[in-house]
Amino acid sequence: MEEERKNFVYGNEEQGVKGCVANGIDEKVANKIYDEMIDFAKYAFNKSHAAAYAVISYQTAYLKYYYPVEFMAALMTSVMANINKVSEYIQTCRNMGIAILSPDVNEGESGFSVSGGNIRYGLSAIKSVGHPVITALIKERHEHGPYKNLEDFITRLSNKELNKRAVEIL
Repeated sequence: MEEERKNFVYGNEEQGVKGCVANGIDEKVANKIYDEMIDFAKYAFNKSHAAAYAVISYQTAYLKYYYPVEFMAALMTSVMANINKVSEYIQTCRNMGIAILSPDVNEGESGFSVSGGNIRYGLSAIKSVGHPVITALIKERHEHGPYKNLEDFITRLSNKELNKRAVEIL
């Protein structure tokens, strides 16, 4: 830092830096300015980081308070791969009075979704089924309507990613 102080105050011809003194600024003033920049640098990152974190905290608190069901559904979707976190958030939902509805091939989405003021368990959060099966299931349902029964379900998905194990798990 002291080498940079010399460059700032007196300049550095090799680097093309004129310096304060060459620009008509008194040496004492230049050193004082440099000292203030060092003091500011000690806190600049921390303050900006803290400010950004405060904004995110405010936005998160706002969403959780005014849109609790949607917030918790999004939160659980964000941690679907971590069953411990999902379990923790399910308990949080229960404490908040939000019901977690069981997975449903006719109503569920890939992630956790809102259904009548409750949260529908995300189909992709079901272990050992696989994302391609869920994607095919949802696409087929959107294109041709709800599944009428097990036979309809198997028939409509038989040429896709579905296998016996996935049917049993679902």
